[in-house]
Amino acid sequence: MSDGIKKFYKQAQLEFIENQYQLQLDGRPAKSRAGSVLSISQKPLADAICGEWNDQEEFIDFHTMPITRYQMTSMDADETLRAQWQGEIERFFGSDLLCYRASEPASLKKMQDTRWNLFIDYLKNHSEIELAVTYDLTVIEQPADNIKKLRDYLEKASIGKILAARRITELTGSAALALSVLVGFKDEQAIIDATHCDEDHQEERWGYDKEAAERREAISIEIKDAMRFMAYLD
Repeated sequence: MSDGIKKFYKQAQLEFIENQYQLQLDGRPAKSRAGSVLSISQKPLADAICGEWNDQEEFIDFHTMPITRYQMTSMDADETLRAQWQGEIERFFGSDLLCYRASEPASLKKMQDTRWNLFIDYLKNHSEIELAVTYDLTVIEQPADNIKKLRDYLEKASIGKILAARRITELTGSAALALSVLVGFKDEQAIIDATHCDEDHQEERWGYDKEAAERREAISIEIKDAMRFMAYLD
């Protein structure tokens, strides 16, 4: 299936078959891009996916179906792809956004410390990972124990959660933010505020920029989608 194709069904509904919620379109099983039957274990996730299909109008637009896309991608992924996603998260962790702070101006330093220390403290309290932080241009390396703990959390997570965590990492520039969500952080706005810290500071100093604001909004929507998908998997 591809984006923009004409809608070919009247109604999407769920059927409970072999302990899975199967998405059916006019009574026929919906399938992923790789041809797998679209079956879901979690009822809230299945309801969300079914809702996305029923919300389609004359044409099917997969850009308006983020939860379906996440589910299809995770269903079709194999262990090789999972390992690739985990490696990408780990690479971000080595030079994480939250660990490199501005020493000046004081207003930016204060904003970064306020927004980012929330997650430094959260990870320390909920994952026993204590991130190293610098206020200059010196390259720092995270302790080997931090990397090991990150790997342990990723290994235990489902492939769907790894997919969502990888996307959060890409969107935010921070594996620490993604890991925070993975271990239970739920506040979407705090994640968004941490992501856009530097941009928000620029806006405070220099004023509103429409193009930058639209870019931030698009990223914020994607962050919410990824967090929502991960929450459905709990």
